Amino acid sequence: MCGQAARGWRVLVGVAVVLAFWACSAPLQAQPASWPTKPVRVVVGFAPGGGTDVMARVVAQGLSDALGKTFIVDNKPGVSGNLAVGEVVRAAPDGYTLMVAPTSVETANPSLFKANFHPAKSLTPVGSIGVTAMYIVARPDFAAKDAKELVDYGKANPGKLSYASSGAGTPPHLAAELFKLRTGIFATHIPYRGSAPALQDVMASQADYVFDGSKRNTAWSPATTHRCGAGRSRTSIGSGSPSGASSTCRPTEAASRRWAVAQCRGPNGSRMRG
Repeated sequence: MCGQAARGWRVLVGVAVVLAFWACSAPLQAQPASWPTKPVRVVVGFAPGGGTDVMARVVAQGLSDALGKTFIVDNKPGVSGNLAVGEVVRAAPDGYTLMVAPTSVETANPSLFKANFHPAKSLTPVGSIGVTAMYIVARPDFAAKDAKELVDYGKANPGKLSYASSGAGTPPHLAAELFKLRTGIFATHIPYRGSAPALQDVMASQADYVFDGSKRNTAWSPATTHRCGAGRSRTSIGSGSPSGASSTCRPTEAASRRWAVAQCRGPNGSRMRG
């Protein structure tokens, strides 16, 4: 029953993305009724196993189930998703190269990295597919049991804390820096090429904590993993600062991560080439 429910949910996601895809493309150029006639590549800017990768695989499987066609996830990690953006921008705007990415690719990356493209101008958003809260996950043998004790430890032991992230400029990195700024502690940043390897090294005690944008950490028991739910965010795509933090995480604000599907924008702003 659980397997059938999961498959049904994937199909529903796929249908929703297809409808959004057609809605975005139809006003500019007629969408071929036979689309897709060949495999579609879904590019992900982060390593396998992370939140963005999981989202992409759910969408790809849902589209495959809904359309009976092949959708292939292609991981291109690096530069907070910008390597993947470049891959999609260089592709033909024919609907056969899509990207699943956190919306920070469009909202934060242009201010953080130099590139010969601008995601908001070079990509066409197809649809929003999910949002998660951020969680602080500490190494299994860490003395602090909650966020307050983590802050107390950082102030009592300046220069000794370290945190992992899914890469420089990613939402978990920015959330961790906001946490440092608001609490007055210092922690050395250790960037990885995705949230999965970052979380793995925290669990191996190679870093003290990580801001993780999903509930993958619930796979471990509370005896080995310390968590601090950051509450829900009311942030819309491309809007300002999130709000609604859980009191257990103050004085920092809630951090969240949204994902969206996008495709290359063609010449003169066109979405598709039929």
